[in-house]
Amino acid sequence: MPDQWEEDNALNPDDASDANQDPDHDGLSNRAEYQWNTDPHNPDTDGDDLTDGREVQIGTDPLDPDSKFPDENKNGIDDNWEMLYFNELRDDLGSRDFDGDGLSDKLEYDYKTNPLKEDTDGDGLTDAEEVFVYGTDPLDPQSNKKYFAITNIKDNTFLSTGDPLIKGTAPPGGIVKITFENDNYEEVASVLTRADSTSVFIGKLSVDLNKDQFNDIDLSKFEMEELNNLSELQDGKYFVFATLYDDEGRKRSKTKKLLLEVDATLNLVAPNPQYLSIEELTVDNFFQGVEVVICDKRPEVRGTTYFGSQVVATWRSLVLTSSLIADSDVGDFVIKSPKPLELGDHTVTLYAITPDGIRSPDLTVSFTITNESDCHGAAPVIPTESE
Repeated sequence: MPDQWEEDNALNPDDASDANQDPDHDGLSNRAEYQWNTDPHNPDTDGDDLTDGREVQIGTDPLDPDSKFPDENKNGIDDNWEMLYFNELRDDLGSRDFDGDGLSDKLEYDYKTNPLKEDTDGDGLTDAEEVFVYGTDPLDPQSNKKYFAITNIKDNTFLSTGDPLIKGTAPPGGIVKITFENDNYEEVASVLTRADSTSVFIGKLSVDLNKDQFNDIDLSKFEMEELNNLSELQDGKYFVFATLYDDEGRKRSKTKKLLLEVDATLNLVAPNPQYLSIEELTVDNFFQGVEVVICDKRPEVRGTTYFGSQVVATWRSLVLTSSLIADSDVGDFVIKSPKPLELGDHTVTLYAITPDGIRSPDLTVSFTITNESDCHGAAPVIPTESE
């Protein structure tokens, strides 16, 4: 970026790191704002109610308020696309997942995937798995799973929580240390985890997601004395990265460092799940460890969140991810496991990403799936304000 452009836009020409920052939270870095000639401090340069990042994503001109696709129902989706795939205009594409792959129809539009096919490029991975789990291209059958990477955090992510769920890919069984450093590159927190048989690892500072896996391992080999040495990051800037070890503590690989900024004063709250399949949820299920028992092997979570936010659900023990846009007036969402789960114990962790790219705190619900012969009833309908 030219120094004069940085000075004209209140950036620091002596700070190379600001090229990747996004001060207006519109989905475009400062470098991209320069390339598109947009205002790095105005998320909607042309004032047409679409952020600059959204316009670049869907192919309209972020400098021309009249460069819009036809959108009679004002859902942010090209009417031509809706008619091509569904032969009608719909208002529920943010929360509907027609092909059941874990991506709502609106997200299929964003990622240019086929909302009628769960595996657009035919490579054996669902579109949601490629986008949210493995970080591969759902339009390219030759895009291989990343050998070792963090996949659910982008560089320059803003968080309203100091305890984010971190997810990525690693060789099956690989031991992964997730490390947080302050802006002086000093380690302030870390957590140890292990990749499962599908090459996925997840970690969270406040929760031991890998109980009993390291009882016979000398943790000092991994430069940490305990699995969890800090439960939450304070407000500030941090780098997060992952290191891959073998069972003897030898380092095998390290991921790129990603910049995070934690700001609890943003005052975002986690999504509010109200039902897991037919079972009503209470605060005891979230904070007192009271487990929910259901019979549905493809459970769904119903609840509310911020209007227009993306809700991401990570289902575990088998790591699956599903996501939607809460596009009803009151922020209702219904999010379903993209694949059947086995009988036994599971968790689902939810977080929201606001339209301006800020991630909410996480919320985890523990549940057990029991024998289907015990099932009774159907999922209730959550009333909306209009009802």
